Amino acid sequence: MHQRAAQADMLPQRQCLSTSLITAVVLITLLAAIAAAFPFLFGDGPGPSEYLSVRGEAVTLYGYGPYRHMPAEIAIQGLAQDLVTLFVGVPALLAALFWALTGSRAGHLAFIGAVGYFFCAVHALSCHGDL
Repeated sequence: MHQRAAQADMLPQRQCLSTSLITAVVLITLLAAIAAAFPFLFGDGPGPSEYLSVRGEAVTLYGYGPYRHMPAEIAIQGLAQDLVTLFVGVPALLAALFWALTGSRAGHLAFIGAVGYFFCAVHALSCHGDL
Protein backbone atom coordinates (compact mmCIF):
# COMPACT_ATOMS: atom_id res chain seq x y z
CA MET A 1 0.00 0.00 0.00
CA HIS A 2 2.89 2.38 0.72
CA GLN A 3 4.23 1.89 -2.81
CA ARG A 4 0.81 2.68 -4.29
CA ALA A 5 0.60 5.92 -2.26
CA ALA A 6 4.05 6.95 -3.46
CA GLN A 7 3.06 6.28 -7.08
CA ALA A 8 -0.11 8.37 -6.68
CA ASP A 9 2.06 11.40 -5.84
CA MET A 10 4.12 11.04 -9.02
CA LEU A 11 3.06 12.68 -12.27
CA PRO A 12 3.04 10.74 -15.54
CA GLN A 13 6.37 10.94 -17.37
CA ARG A 14 4.95 13.05 -20.22
CA GLN A 15 4.20 15.93 -17.83
CA CYS A 16 7.83 16.63 -16.91
CA LEU A 17 9.36 20.07 -17.38
CA SER A 18 10.70 20.98 -20.81
CA THR A 19 14.35 21.77 -21.45
CA SER A 20 13.55 25.34 -22.47
CA LEU A 21 11.63 25.91 -19.22
CA ILE A 22 14.52 24.53 -17.17
CA THR A 23 16.96 26.78 -19.05
CA ALA A 24 14.72 29.82 -18.50
CA VAL A 25 14.40 29.11 -14.78
CA VAL A 26 18.16 28.68 -14.33
CA LEU A 27 18.73 31.94 -16.22
CA ILE A 28 16.10 33.75 -14.12
CA THR A 29 17.71 32.39 -10.97
CA LEU A 30 21.15 33.58 -12.02
CA LEU A 31 19.90 37.05 -12.98
CA ALA A 32 17.85 37.35 -9.78
CA ALA A 33 20.89 36.47 -7.67
CA ILE A 34 22.98 39.10 -9.46
CA ALA A 35 20.27 41.76 -9.16
CA ALA A 36 19.67 41.00 -5.47
CA ALA A 37 23.38 41.09 -4.66
CA PHE A 38 24.03 44.29 -6.64
CA PRO A 39 23.07 46.82 -3.91
CA PHE A 40 25.41 45.10 -1.44
CA LEU A 41 28.36 44.80 -3.83
CA PHE A 42 28.12 48.23 -5.49
CA GLY A 43 26.85 50.61 -2.85
CA ASP A 44 28.60 53.75 -4.01
CA GLY A 45 26.90 57.10 -3.94
CA PRO A 46 27.01 60.51 -2.31
CA GLY A 47 25.38 59.29 0.89
CA PRO A 48 22.24 60.52 2.65
CA SER A 49 20.92 63.89 1.60
CA GLU A 50 17.88 66.04 2.28
CA TYR A 51 15.24 66.65 -0.36
CA LEU A 52 12.26 68.97 -0.21
CA SER A 53 9.10 67.17 -1.37
CA VAL A 54 6.33 68.78 -3.41
CA ARG A 55 4.37 69.09 -0.16
CA GLY A 56 7.17 71.07 1.44
CA GLU A 57 8.36 68.27 3.75
CA ALA A 58 12.04 67.39 4.19
CA VAL A 59 12.77 63.82 3.05
CA THR A 60 16.06 62.04 3.70
CA LEU A 61 17.25 60.16 0.62
CA TYR A 62 19.19 56.91 1.10
CA GLY A 63 22.07 57.96 -1.15
CA TYR A 64 23.77 54.60 -1.89
CA GLY A 65 23.62 52.11 -4.75
CA PRO A 66 20.53 51.61 -6.90
CA TYR A 67 18.35 52.93 -4.07
CA ARG A 68 20.20 56.27 -3.81
CA HIS A 69 17.26 58.36 -5.05
CA MET A 70 14.71 56.74 -2.73
CA PRO A 71 13.66 57.86 0.75
CA ALA A 72 15.73 56.08 3.40
CA GLU A 73 12.65 54.38 4.91
CA ILE A 74 11.74 52.85 1.54
CA ALA A 75 15.29 51.91 0.57
CA ILE A 76 15.70 49.79 3.70
CA GLN A 77 12.63 47.79 2.65
CA GLY A 78 14.18 47.27 -0.79
CA LEU A 79 17.42 46.04 0.77
CA ALA A 80 15.48 43.64 3.00
CA GLN A 81 13.60 42.31 -0.05
CA ASP A 82 16.92 41.81 -1.82
CA LEU A 83 18.20 39.76 1.12
CA VAL A 84 15.06 37.60 1.12
CA THR A 85 15.37 37.06 -2.62
CA LEU A 86 19.06 36.20 -2.37
CA PHE A 87 18.94 33.86 0.62
CA VAL A 88 15.40 32.44 0.43
CA GLY A 89 13.91 32.97 -3.04
CA VAL A 90 16.84 31.84 -5.19
CA PRO A 91 17.58 28.65 -3.18
CA ALA A 92 13.85 27.87 -2.97
CA LEU A 93 13.45 28.20 -6.74
CA LEU A 94 16.39 25.91 -7.41
CA ALA A 95 15.24 23.35 -4.83
CA ALA A 96 11.69 23.42 -6.20
CA LEU A 97 13.02 22.99 -9.74
CA PHE A 98 14.99 19.88 -8.80
CA TRP A 99 12.05 18.55 -6.79
CA ALA A 100 9.71 19.09 -9.75
CA LEU A 101 12.17 17.28 -12.02
CA THR A 102 11.58 14.13 -9.96
CA GLY A 103 7.97 14.17 -11.20
CA SER A 104 6.41 14.82 -7.81
CA ARG A 105 3.09 16.70 -7.68
CA ALA A 106 4.23 18.43 -4.51
CA GLY A 107 7.44 19.41 -6.31
CA HIS A 108 5.44 20.94 -9.14
CA LEU A 109 3.31 22.89 -6.65
CA ALA A 110 6.43 24.15 -4.86
CA PHE A 111 7.89 25.11 -8.25
CA ILE A 112 4.74 27.06 -9.17
CA GLY A 113 4.89 28.87 -5.82
CA ALA A 114 8.56 29.76 -6.21
CA VAL A 115 8.03 31.07 -9.74
CA GLY A 116 5.01 33.02 -8.46
CA TYR A 117 7.22 34.68 -5.83
CA PHE A 118 9.56 35.91 -8.55
CA PHE A 119 6.66 37.22 -10.65
CA CYS A 120 5.37 39.17 -7.63
CA ALA A 121 8.85 40.48 -6.79
CA VAL A 122 9.45 41.68 -10.36
CA HIS A 123 6.00 43.29 -10.47
CA ALA A 124 6.63 45.12 -7.20
CA LEU A 125 10.02 46.29 -8.47
CA SER A 126 8.53 47.54 -11.74
CA CYS A 127 6.08 49.73 -9.80
CA HIS A 128 8.98 51.78 -8.39
CA GLY A 129 9.99 53.23 -11.73
CA ASP A 130 13.65 54.01 -12.33
CA LEU A 131 15.34 51.31 -10.25
